[in-house]
Amino acid sequence: MAIFTEEQEQALQLFTSLQHLEFSTCLNLQSLHRGLRGLSSSKGLVIYSCEEILSLPPKEGLPTSLEELHVLFCSPEVTEQAKKLEEADPWFSVRVLEPLEL
Repeated sequence: MAIFTEEQEQALQLFTSLQHLEFSTCLNLQSLHRGLRGLSSSKGLVIYSCEEILSLPPKEGLPTSLEELHVLFCSPEVTEQAKKLEEADPWFSVRVLEPLEL
């Protein structure tokens, strides 16, 4: 899956009480859903080993309730964007783990 289908985007919006969302090893996922902001109860977002995702939504595109963002083993672009989100808002908890280069 390169992007969410319209049906998947609509289904995601039904999870209004969802508190934690994790994208793990989504090898073909190239972008995150632009409607993540609608997950009004979400406190945590984990993006793990999704190397094809090249950008994060801006802070304004993330749920306003979001307290933690974990970006683990993702593309350098996403890793850098996550670090900038934390720099812009020190009260927003961001954890970044980059792959080791051999």
